[in-house]
Amino acid sequence: MKAWLILGGMLLAASALVVWIGLGPDNVADREFDHATVEKPVIEKALAESADLVRYFSDRKWMERKKSELDDLRRRFEALERDANELKADRRIDRAARSKRFGEIDESFYRLRTDSTDLRARLTEMKNFDAELRPAIARLGRLKKQLADATAVANDPEFQQRASALLTKSRSDQQLGELALEKLSVKINDGRTMGLTALNELADVSKSIEELLTQHAGSPVKSGN
Repeated sequence: MKAWLILGGMLLAASALVVWIGLGPDNVADREFDHATVEKPVIEKALAESADLVRYFSDRKWMERKKSELDDLRRRFEALERDANELKADRRIDRAARSKRFGEIDESFYRLRTDSTDLRARLTEMKNFDAELRPAIARLGRLKKQLADATAVANDPEFQQRASALLTKSRSDQQLGELALEKLSVKINDGRTMGLTALNELADVSKSIEELLTQHAGSPVKSGN
């Protein structure tokens, strides 16, 4: 009986030791660090993909603003990562103060995740719209060249007047497409609405140019798709 009591006491002591070790300052700091930095992989992925998308649109001057936005997100990430690592390594800080600071870092990482994934979403929408915009502009460009060539040798004032009006409208519609792309970089819903309008306008003006060329030539004109 006495042996059983001794064995039981030893087991309780061992359990207490395990609990004490598990609650030791090193383990608590590690767990708080892991919790505070749980968003890091998501943020890193969003920043890397955003960087690729910024490079994709590097030919647009106004993309410098998105590059600056990305650079700011990177600086925030690096600062938070540095703060978390330093806090984890500092064993002199009071446990309560450390827990409070890790909580603040956790909240900052969460906000950074929201901001970085939002930037990626806007840039992704831009690329999707650009995939629709490019062929529409290419088609319009081919038709505009045909119209300009036909106008250069035409002696019909009415045809030249209509051609001039359509060329003017085509420039306006192309600008609308570019404005929609820029709007998407700021606000997705507004950019989508403007983008849909731009695509419809580009399709309409292309059709009008094609019809005018057909009427002028008296035979169908192929614009390509």
